[in-house]
Parts: sequence; C-alpha cells; structure tokens
Amino acid sequence: MTLDGLKGKNWFKYFLLIYFCIISSSYANDDLSGSVSFQYSDITSTSRDSKTEMNSFVQRYSIGYRGSAYSPKFLSYTLRTSLFLEDREDSTNNIKSNSNNRGETYDVNLDFIKDTFIPFSIRTAKTYTPYSSVIDGESTFTEQKTDTNGIMGSIKLRFFDINYGVSESQMETKSDITVTDIDKKDYYVTLYKSLEDKKIFLRHSYDEFKNQTTGYIDTISETKSRNLNGTFDWNPKKSIALSSYANQRDDITYDSKTTSGNINLRWVPTELFNISNSLSLINLESNNTVNDSVIFSESSSYKLSKEISLNQNLLLSTSQTDSQATTTTSDTYSLGVGVGYNKPISETLSFNASGGIDARVLDYESNTSSDQTQYNGYNLGAGFIKELKSINSKFHADSYLNGHRSSSSDDSDRISANLSLYTFLDSNIRNVLTATYSIDSSYYMQGTDDNLTKRDIQMQTITESIEYSDRIGFKGRYSLGAGISQAESTHTTNNETTKSTSTRPSIRATIGYNIWRSLIFNSSIDINQVAAYDMTNYQANASLGYNLRKIQMTLATNYLKRDEKGETISEQSGINFQISRPF
Repeated sequence: MTLDGLKGKNWFKYFLLIYFCIISSSYANDDLSGSVSFQYSDITSTSRDSKTEMNSFVQRYSIGYRGSAYSPKFLSYTLRTSLFLEDREDSTNNIKSNSNNRGETYDVNLDFIKDTFIPFSIRTAKTYTPYSSVIDGESTFTEQKTDTNGIMGSIKLRFFDINYGVSESQMETKSDITVTDIDKKDYYVTLYKSLEDKKIFLRHSYDEFKNQTTGYIDTISETKSRNLNGTFDWNPKKSIALSSYANQRDDITYDSKTTSGNINLRWVPTELFNISNSLSLINLESNNTVNDSVIFSESSSYKLSKEISLNQNLLLSTSQTDSQATTTTSDTYSLGVGVGYNKPISETLSFNASGGIDARVLDYESNTSSDQTQYNGYNLGAGFIKELKSINSKFHADSYLNGHRSSSSDDSDRISANLSLYTFLDSNIRNVLTATYSIDSSYYMQGTDDNLTKRDIQMQTITESIEYSDRIGFKGRYSLGAGISQAESTHTTNNETTKSTSTRPSIRATIGYNIWRSLIFNSSIDINQVAAYDMTNYQANASLGYNLRKIQMTLATNYLKRDEKGETISEQSGINFQISRPF
C-alpha cells in the first residue's frame, strides 16, 4: 500500500481497523470475528500485435462484532465493517497506467424481541468505493456510494403467520463527466397458513426503480409495478395431490396487466398407474391489446409388467388476441402415445427399447386469413449393455430413429448410432473407445417462391482415450492421459456437397502431493491440437498451499499458449500469491 492512500483524514481510520484485526486474534471471543488478507498478482499477456502487463497488490480487512443490549431476547445486533485497498499498474504496448482503488463497507443488523410473536429486524448498510487512475499523466476519478436501509418482521398469529418487509436503496456513481443515481424501493407482505394436509400462501409486493444520468448524456428511466400471487396445496390422501396458483402483475409504468392461474391434479391410485391434469388461464392487457389463453394438458403412465410401460400425453390450447385493428385466434391439439421396454437378459446383459408416435394440429385464423398445419411424428430406439468380464470391460450400444411429417412439407428424419467400450486394464489403467454415427435428412421451405430445399447431413466420430493413475507413496497421487478424436461430416444441400474433417489429439497430466502435513503441491498440464486449423493449445498450472494454524498461504502460477500454423497467436503467464487469516 502506498503512503498516498493514508494521507489526510483516512489514516487514523485505517490504523484503527488494522489494529483491531491484529489484537482480536490474541483474545478468545466468540462475538468478535474478521479476516485479514493480502494478495499480489502479476500477469503478462501477448498477442500478435500487443503486449499487456498487469501487477496489483490487494489488501482486505474485515471485522465484525455480535452482541446484545439489555438481553438477547430484547435486542441482538451484528456490526461489521470491511476495507478494500488495491494498488494496480497496467501497461499496454508500453503505455502505462496506475490506479488506486479504495472500498469501505459498513453493515448493521438489529434483531428485536426475536422470541416473541412479533419479532422484527432493522438493517442498514453503506459502501464507498473511490477509484482513481493515471494514464500518460492524465488522472481520472470515479466514486460510488450505496446506502441501503430496510425493516422486516413477522406476526405469528393463531391461525396464520404474516411476514412483511420494506427496503430502500440509493446508489450514486460520479465520474469526471457524468453522475448516475439509482433508487430502488421494495415493499411486501405475505400470509402463510399450514395445516395437516393443506398449505396456503399469499403475497403482495410493490416496487419502484429509477435510473437517472446527468452530465455528458442526460437520461432517465423509471418503472413501477405491483404484484399479487397466491398458492394452495392440498393432499387429502397419499394418492392425490392438488396444487394451484394465481398471479396478477400490474406494470404501472407501461399500463399493462397480466393475470394468470393454474390448477394441477395428480392421482396415483396404484404403483402401476398415475395420471396428471393441468389447466392454465392467462390474460394479458397492454396498449389497447388483450390476449386470452387457455391451456389444458394431461399425461399418464401405466406399467403392464416389470419390463413394459405405456405412456400418453394430451395438449389442448387456444389463444385469442384482440387489438384495435385485428383479431387473431390460434388453437393447438396434440396427442402422443409411447411404450418402453427394459429387461435384464442375464447377469451381464441388459436390453432396452422405446417407441412412440404423436400427432399435432395447429389452426390459425385472423380477419384476413386462416391456415392449418398438421404434424405427425415418430421415434424408435433400442440399446443394450454387455459386461465383458473376460477383458474387464463394459460395452454400450444404442440406435435411434425419429422424425416428423407435416402438411407444409417441412419433413425431417434422423438416424443415429452410438457405441462405447469401457475397459479397465487394471486398477490403475482405464481405456475408453467411443464411436457415433448419424444421418439427418430434411425438407424445408426457403424464400418466397415455395420451393422445397433438401438437406442431408452425415456425421461420424470416433474417440479413443487412455488414462493411468497411481499413488505416490501415502502422500500423493498422479495421473497421465492421452487421447485422439477423429470427426468427419458431409453436408449436402440441393446436390451441393461440402466435406470437413477434424483430428484432435491431446495429452494431459496431473500431480498432487502433501509435502508435509500442511504443505500441499498441485500441478497439471494439458496439450491438445485441432488439426483442421493447424492449431495447438498449451495449458499448465501449479500451486503450493501452506497452512500454519489459521494462517493460509497460496502461491500459484499458470501458463497459456495458442499456436496456429507454427506461429504464436496468444500467450499468457501469471503468478499469484495470497496470505490470509480469519479469526
């Protein structure tokens, strides 16, 4: 920390804070707490046409006290303050800049009569963050102040509980050319009642937000809104669950209102069958426009046996929008059914399969036009898992086929296959081999001439990786890994074909070791290559941590580099040292 930061009236305040942080660690007092930390960072970054260097020294001090007045049942309080100091120097292409950051926070929490039926709390918090910098002899100064105050409490009555809260905050940010003021106000009250099988919750809230900037550019924005919502849950039996909610939000600023509600009923008469129904209503009024929506959904599942299950879903929705000039209506009808099969063939082989079909109809109507679109979809899939004990491996294989047809000629089909082999050569070596293959075929409308465009995409990928890990005595462990991924894709659009290939080899290593009981070393290295772009990425990290009772020290370094076609595109190296002590 530079001496400039202690000039003027602030030096005595900094001295007292540091003094109390030091002496408090010498006395056992559960009501006094805090922390002290120092951090130094030095980072250098280079690219093709620039070089940036940054080094900073950061100090953080915090102290808090918890106590009571007269009795903890009457008043309990928490006082906390913190100080943040940063001296930073930046250099970009030999253009240097210096900056000093100073931050202060003060926080007070007062809890009154907390063991009564009307407990309440008062909170006030203040922050002050000035920021100054010097670039080529020109200085700039910015400061930010925040002030937050609030009260919250509850009233515990015989039949229900009431919670309430009021908070107001102001934030002022001043720079050399502008001043920005942000004011927020929030008010809320809630009512809650819980019975043996019922829960009721109601909440009303109101909030205001104002953002005003003066100086170089004068702007102002302001919003006000009111929100009322409630929920009701009822479980008359273990097999029946009813839940519902209602909400109304008024945006006073934009003269808009949204009202919505939902009711959901779930019934589980047996372990084999369950059904859920949901009904939602939504009303939106804004700028002489009214939109009403009704949505009903239903889903169920039934287990025919241990291996076979059936599922079904239904969706019905309608929406109408009325404005000054037009009225539009859109309706959706959807129905889907499916089946699933899962069976262990033997101790080492299990098989699963699934399939389903669905149909959907979309109706649209306005003052001037109408349209209907029909969709029919399908999906099929199957796979198995085989344990190969002779080679200590597991083999996974699955394949899927799905697609849809529509009256608008927007059709698509997709076939995919996936294979993977997990092999444990011994307790320390693991090998993973995966392969994927997919074909996408689709037709879609392009432009305004109603011409159909056909597109086919074919992709295949194979990946191989091997990893070895072992212990270093009783205090450490290391791992080594290598892998390669090969991908090929073919895109065909109206008989125009493009192909691409990508090869990505990689190697990696990690090590962790407890040199002493309180001294821990960790490091890692990773190198990977993207052959398609002739690009190689390098990354290395190392850290050394030491704990001396409550004192924690960490020394870390990192290195990043990217090469493209034999030329270094970017490079970054850094070192960071931090020491801290909580109390």
